[in-house]
Amino acid sequence: MPINGIVKFEKQNGIRVNVYSINNSQKKVTLLHLSDFQAPRTVNLLLYKNHYFPITNLSRLLTSQLSSQNSKRYYCEQCLYSTCSKSVLLKHVCTRSGNQFFLYPAKGESVKFNDLHKCTREDFCIYYDFESVTSPISSCKQTHSAVDKFKHSPISYGAVRKSAYCSCFDSNVRVYRGKDAISNFISYLNEMESEFDCIAKLNYKIKWSPLSKARHKLARHCDICKVSFAQEKKMSHHIHYCNTKCGAASNVVASLCNRCNLTIAIMRKNVPVLAHNSGRYDNHFIVRCIDQFNSKDIHIIPRTNETFLSIKIGRYPFLDTFEFLHFSLDHLAETLLKRDISAFQLLNLKFPDEKQRILLTKKCVFPYQLAESKEILNSTTSLSP
Repeated sequence: MPINGIVKFEKQNGIRVNVYSINNSQKKVTLLHLSDFQAPRTVNLLLYKNHYFPITNLSRLLTSQLSSQNSKRYYCEQCLYSTCSKSVLLKHVCTRSGNQFFLYPAKGESVKFNDLHKCTREDFCIYYDFESVTSPISSCKQTHSAVDKFKHSPISYGAVRKSAYCSCFDSNVRVYRGKDAISNFISYLNEMESEFDCIAKLNYKIKWSPLSKARHKLARHCDICKVSFAQEKKMSHHIHYCNTKCGAASNVVASLCNRCNLTIAIMRKNVPVLAHNSGRYDNHFIVRCIDQFNSKDIHIIPRTNETFLSIKIGRYPFLDTFEFLHFSLDHLAETLLKRDISAFQLLNLKFPDEKQRILLTKKCVFPYQLAESKEILNSTTSLSP
């Protein structure tokens, strides 16, 4: 029986079936099929050389690959997590993330984090946000949920490009209104990609300031990997596209070892595209029009059928800022507002009127059920209480 026929077998016989296999390259038992079928009886099978063998004792099968001792261990049938205590297993929260097994380093070996370039700031990033109108679905029944009753159609977006090191490359806030907001936003990203290619070709020489030169001279360790410069050659890491016309005194930003300096030069190609709560909302619109991107190098990591952990299209990884700031935008704006209204730098540039700025830093009431189209929004001047 093929693997795709197990689901039908489960429904016909009322049995929950999990299938394990042996990884030939590493001689490890891995989970091949994790059943979602709810049944009182569970059967574990081992698929070996196109034959199914019943697993009567999962602990005996798996413990031998972890330890030479014969002590009994308790295993999670979903992720193969193991423990010597049954009470600990009962407290285990399984992620149900599919095929995986734990691979530990051999005795005397150690694991080291090597992707240190991922701990540094990206040169550029793009912030954006969509606004939508909701229109009722005529075929929707009253028994459906509120999500199914209305169709969300983006009618506008705001976007801005920011540079971490050179403000000369900061773009103006782009605001677009129209029914083709998604297509226009993707065209905006496609145009921006050609600009990034041009920026990458710039190569200005190092420009020192007295402060940057003194810091570099006194540096004893790499700013990223912390290795001593007694072991590695000291290099000055500067921003090649910055000619200091933006007002910066120097384009040198760090003192690095030769290995880290070369790694950053090779790896800094991504431009994160950030939006708050995009994994649960904005990314749905991006996926629908994914074929409009110039790049066909697409990588998607779904969390569920409805939410996305990450979407990467070409040089653009679409990230959800809610994963880093677990608060609503209203709460974040309120926290920043306690410092000063001048903390909202982009807002101050786009809206010079102070009353408008204060209004835009609050979560105001919006009649979503009334705003079914752009025409209704333009014609509505007041709302009845």
